[in-house]
Amino acid sequence: MMRQKTNVCVLASTSAGNCTVIWNDTVSILVDCGTNLSYTEDALAGLGLSLQRLSAVFITHSHGDHINRSTLKKVAEYNVPVYCHEKVAKVIKKTHPFMHNKNGSIVAYAEGKGTCNGFDFFSFSVPHDSNGGCFGYSFFLTHAKGMHKISIATDIASAGPELVPHFANSDIIIIESNHDVRLLAESSRPKWLKDRIANTGHLSNDQCGVFIHEVLTASENYPAAIVLAHISQECNTNLHAMNRMHETLAIAQKPHIAIVETHGEKPSIIVSM
Repeated sequence: MMRQKTNVCVLASTSAGNCTVIWNDTVSILVDCGTNLSYTEDALAGLGLSLQRLSAVFITHSHGDHINRSTLKKVAEYNVPVYCHEKVAKVIKKTHPFMHNKNGSIVAYAEGKGTCNGFDFFSFSVPHDSNGGCFGYSFFLTHAKGMHKISIATDIASAGPELVPHFANSDIIIIESNHDVRLLAESSRPKWLKDRIANTGHLSNDQCGVFIHEVLTASENYPAAIVLAHISQECNTNLHAMNRMHETLAIAQKPHIAIVETHGEKPSIIVSM
């Protein structure tokens, strides 16, 4: 029996739009649909995938950079099931009335373990200032020798010890590394926005590094790659984020783990296992 590969590609991840695809030979999962329809369709086509043939779309929270109206509407037209926490589902139905139609199939779940089209997922709450709450996911995809665990959370105000078990022993981690503390402080953004980003909105490079070190310490199996998401275009650079993660992996004595950067206007490299 051939070993079935698990693949991950972040199609885009910034405050302008977030969208990630996870797939193997039998399933394809979109996590958030915050990029416009044309870009999303073109990016998926470049991977040999399509919106119409998705197994499911999972929504983390209700902010507009994670739900693009045109893309969500097309997903609904294709009858692709849209999974989200029941609190997020209430917000989506209010802000996107077309999801009430018979073709707009929202699968609302309570926090915890679920099953979808032959794979398992686990949903967990993360702190972020969004109406209806914000949720990370761990997905479990089978392959010939067992199970691959892919964990993702792209918007986190803070990463406490309660989140460590959700990321421990993951084969791929997609985690926010939003801002550099100094660049945020020196930016031209108003104080209220700086406070919001630092306190209730997003994870800094340093916070991300500390959290990943805690995850690696708690793990018996280590990820093939750590994908750095939601990198601010004004208050961070990919180089700042990646250098900080390199420091973390050196301290943890795990320099072999790949660090993958993401972009706002082009897909990341494909991570395959």
